[in-house]
Amino acid sequence: MVRPPHAVPLPATLARFRRTGRRHLRPRGRVSRALPPVEVAVTGALTHDQVARGRLASGGRARRRPRNRRESPRISNGSLLAKGRRMVESSGRVTAGRAKDLPEFERPPVVEVALGVQFEPVPKLDGSWIARFWLEHARARFPEWIEAPALPPAIEWFGIPGQPRGVMFRLGQSALANRAVFQDASHTGLLQLQQDRFVRNWRKVGKGEAYPRYESIRASFASEVSQLRQFLTQHQLGELIPNQCEVTYVNHIAVDDVNKLGQIETLFAPWSGKFSDGWLSTPETVEVASHHRIVIEGVPVGRLHIALQPGYGGTEAMFVLTLTARGRPSGPMDTDVLAFLDVGREQIVRGFTSMTSTEMHAKWGRRT
Repeated sequence: MVRPPHAVPLPATLARFRRTGRRHLRPRGRVSRALPPVEVAVTGALTHDQVARGRLASGGRARRRPRNRRESPRISNGSLLAKGRRMVESSGRVTAGRAKDLPEFERPPVVEVALGVQFEPVPKLDGSWIARFWLEHARARFPEWIEAPALPPAIEWFGIPGQPRGVMFRLGQSALANRAVFQDASHTGLLQLQQDRFVRNWRKVGKGEAYPRYESIRASFASEVSQLRQFLTQHQLGELIPNQCEVTYVNHIAVDDVNKLGQIETLFAPWSGKFSDGWLSTPETVEVASHHRIVIEGVPVGRLHIALQPGYGGTEAMFVLTLTARGRPSGPMDTDVLAFLDVGREQIVRGFTSMTSTEMHAKWGRRT
């Protein structure tokens, strides 16, 4: 098991900076010692189980997307609610209002949630300016600074021959500066910032800790991304121009017997566990992945990615069910970003409910 990264205390961090004539803080060296990747589910980053397996949750740098003559459908002036394969629009402002028929669970198995926005790179947003943003806007709530490798770009593509899912491309190593991760005192809340990415995380640390719900995490994200936008404008560093939004939920589903990691028929609704003949034995383990287009007004705007993998938490066997909704917002404003995050959250909740069995719904205390 990979140990969590060591956070550098505030005094040690500030000791590495000095004043310059540019009237902002410039680091003399690295903000912290060489650190392993953060063990959280973040936008295009390494999740806990993928760190252990040495796998990346996203691919690498994407080439520029050709402009599509067809305009993207607007999703900022209402909540687009998934009804099976249909999408319908409800009137009202962009808020975190919950659809009346959206499934809800009293004891959801969620352990990590990440809300993120990817934007066009801001080269001037280097380590010194990130340090200043932390000091002025984040240090009071997130007193610990962790340095981690930059996240590679993740883009959902459509209509490209040879790329039926069009997730992302790798065209060489990213030249982006490192990623700064700001952590709160409880280690449950994170902010992540680099030259083209901003992510707000919640992760479950203790067994008895309650999930704060999407609305709370969304409100924090909305406030903090607004502060970042204002900071970039105030110091003339550049514009925050979103090109992708992403919602990620990670669920840990405990298994009472390690020998049952190949038996997912009681958990995964589409899996019957039956073969056409008697040749194969029961699988030792099973991994499942599916990818679903998010379509609005007949236009694909993103994808819902669902992955089920076996895993271990200490001595406890479990399934790790990860759902990620990613796509392009309909405009450059924060309201457009929040609107897509709301759509992504709903796609995840409904997708989670469709993929899991009614037996598990009862165990998790389904309310609606």
